[in-house]
Amino acid sequence: MAVTAYTYGDPAIEHAYIATGFQGPPFPPTVNQYPVPLDLVLPGGVKGSAYSTTITASGGTGPYTYTVTSGALPTGLTLSSGGAITGTPSALGTFSFNVHVTDSFGLTGDELFSITIGSAAGASFTYFGGP
Repeated sequence: MAVTAYTYGDPAIEHAYIATGFQGPPFPPTVNQYPVPLDLVLPGGVKGSAYSTTITASGGTGPYTYTVTSGALPTGLTLSSGGAITGTPSALGTFSFNVHVTDSFGLTGDELFSITIGSAAGASFTYFGGP
């Protein structure tokens, strides 16, 4: 069964309902889907360099609140409640984590993300040895 939230346009009487056979008022509701985080492919980063990106959501009713519920962001990065991932990564690798988003009516959605942190491109090495 699909679950949909219904909100009614007049802010003075706006209510959210979970549709499970609900028979609403005689005026047509605005249908809001559960919020879903977008941006499934996040940009990679470089160890030791500043990183910044923002996760956005679609569906539901903003504003949204974002949290990491499982897995982990790269060491040195944090997710703000507004969806911004910022910081300076201090470890190499691919890091997977689940983002949980909640809209202003308490409807929620989840999505799995990953960020790959690499070393600086163009690194050079100098050889001071013999033959």
